[in-house]
Amino acid sequence: MNKFFLKETYAFRYWLIASLILIPIVQGVRIIQPWLFKLAIDVGEGTSYGMNLIQLCYALLLLIFVNHIFQYIQSYISAFAGAKIILSIRKKLYKHLMDLPYGTFARLKSGQIIVRLSSDVESIGNALSGVLIRVISDILAIIMILVVLLTINFRLALYIVIGIPILIFITGKISEKIRVGMTITKKILSQMTSFFAETIQGFEIIKSFEKEKETQESFHGLSRKFTDEFHKLNLFEPSYYSFVEFSSSFLLACLIYDGGTQILEKSLQFGELVAVITYVQRIMHPIRHLSGMLHQVLNAYTSMQRIYTIFEEKTEKDIISGDEKSLDSYSIEFKNVEFSYGEENILKGVSFKIEAGQKVAIVGRTGAGKSTIIKLINRFYLINKGEILIGGVNIDSISRQSLRSSIGLVLQDVFLYAGSILDNLTLFDETRVQKAKSFCNKLLERGLFNEQNIIKNVGQNGDNFSIGEKQLIAFGRVFIKDAEIFLLDEATSNIDVKTEGFLEKELHQFIENKTAIIIAHRLSTIRNVDKIIVMKDGQVVETGKYSELIEKKGEFFEYFKSQYKDMA
Repeated sequence: MNKFFLKETYAFRYWLIASLILIPIVQGVRIIQPWLFKLAIDVGEGTSYGMNLIQLCYALLLLIFVNHIFQYIQSYISAFAGAKIILSIRKKLYKHLMDLPYGTFARLKSGQIIVRLSSDVESIGNALSGVLIRVISDILAIIMILVVLLTINFRLALYIVIGIPILIFITGKISEKIRVGMTITKKILSQMTSFFAETIQGFEIIKSFEKEKETQESFHGLSRKFTDEFHKLNLFEPSYYSFVEFSSSFLLACLIYDGGTQILEKSLQFGELVAVITYVQRIMHPIRHLSGMLHQVLNAYTSMQRIYTIFEEKTEKDIISGDEKSLDSYSIEFKNVEFSYGEENILKGVSFKIEAGQKVAIVGRTGAGKSTIIKLINRFYLINKGEILIGGVNIDSISRQSLRSSIGLVLQDVFLYAGSILDNLTLFDETRVQKAKSFCNKLLERGLFNEQNIIKNVGQNGDNFSIGEKQLIAFGRVFIKDAEIFLLDEATSNIDVKTEGFLEKELHQFIENKTAIIIAHRLSTIRNVDKIIVMKDGQVVETGKYSELIEKKGEFFEYFKSQYKDMA
């Protein structure tokens, strides 16, 4: 994990190195300022250094101006590097997410992914640039000030030398408590984000079943849980900051007492005491800073762990076996395939073969495993046992690009992107625009769409379009893609007769010479296919043509009995 994030930082090393080079300059200028205070007091008391009080004041103002200039440049450089690091991590994380198998997304919650891509990446970027630079700067400041203090007065410097290890020890103890607390709060925050995302997606159901109160109570429960955990963190952080402030005040009191005693003993000058007190105030500033940045560092470390769990997920390229191969034939064969989403097998030794160019229907009751077969052909999941062959090639050896580009998939639930109809038909592929326009013209000619439908923007998930209109767009995507394998998963169940008539005509022409699998519950949809595969409880129980299965009066006949009577 650490190697990955250090590698991301190393990619922008020149910006970070430039910022690091400025650290000793900025801190050196700040170190000189209290020494000028001492010189000014000494001059006021009659000591001569070759400079009068006005000249010393001018020198002090110049140092303050130079310090601000270099500090601004350093802040700009580190902020720029941080933005670049955030961009790089976010791009790689998003690409990795896009390369993950479908099954991984079924397991991960949307809220978790959103938090990883947003706040987690931000906290890491800030830590690897701004916080990292500030930590180095503050540590260098502490070391430089300690050296100067030891030079001015060894006895007074011992107060700081003894105090800092005590602060470091206490910081280590508290940081572990804060780290555990940060992990818990981030986990709850992900749960809240996921819950809110689900609420938006299911808002229609919540309203129709009057579940607003229950939903609010569930969300408030998570909010209270988050608040309680956050309050536990507050028990540690403010108490630690208060301890640092108390230590600073107590230390100053000790220095003033001991320094005053040394002045009376003539072993210390007043200007030196003022310089020591100023340096101690200056050294407490980076110590307070480090304690304040403790929260950010631990927050970033927790975010690193959470993001790296995503990077540890294997991509589709990682899990296929052997050399990647392309397709030149489009038969589909299942050989004794077993598959489960959990412990119970969904498919139990499923075997069948569909020749290239055949049109096959798969039927069966709900839960028989029909849609699972469609997902396995797309390699959304890996099988537990057996073998799936496309064109005689094991599906695990086919390149993802070759496999997916050869398949046109239409699902019952259609997702539409925000944008135009053309965007959703072409899926933002400029090479398909002309085909998309031709399809839109067909819809206009058949009266299935009007001009207003074509030009209006698609709302969130296409909520401003009817289910039938969404299905037309889904079919249009596949027609335009013109893939060699066509998969239809119960996509005609929610469309009217007019739309179904149009699609049947288009499908008849479209699937000519294509390998097609159709999952449907309507007899009218599957009556003219080359072969019907009947499934029950995850197994193939019957195979044959429509007329053969009707005459057999087996599982297929019983399943479609009511429809058959209506159509007979």
